[in-house]
Amino acid sequence: MARRPNDKTGAPRFPIQARVTPELRDKLTAAADASGRSMAQEMEFRLEKSLDGSDDIMERLNVYVQSLERLFNKNIELIEKSADALIESCGGDDLFTLWRIPAEHIQRIEEKNGKSIREDVETRREAERAVLGAITDVFRKLPPPLSQKIGGEKLIHGGAARLLED
Repeated sequence: MARRPNDKTGAPRFPIQARVTPELRDKLTAAADASGRSMAQEMEFRLEKSLDGSDDIMERLNVYVQSLERLFNKNIELIEKSADALIESCGGDDLFTLWRIPAEHIQRIEEKNGKSIREDVETRREAERAVLGAITDVFRKLPPPLSQKIGGEKLIHGGAARLLED
């Protein structure tokens, strides 16, 4: 028995049986109504769409992911170079460490108070007390220099560490 063509191209059609949930059947019925196609035509249309070009889409997606990985790695390199340049601009590891400790105390006080030391006298006074207390601690227990490596990884403190963590 010859199959009857069902579309404009005259191509023969072959039946395929499928079982679907009532929810999927309702969605297909709604999509078929919206597109003006029969349920069978809608299913065929959607199957063709899902099979056409899927390999191309996966290939493009893989290229995109590889590009993102390269950009991420490049950003990490730039952040590390920026951290090194910041350390050098502050006079090297030892002077950077001396500047970093008071800066972290000031930052913590500003975050806690929600105000800048430049704008709020009380915040400035609180930060001054914290910094003066921290300066004596610096000379008692000086942290390791930032360029020191432990287990093959460079120690990064403060803002540079937060950049690398994000």
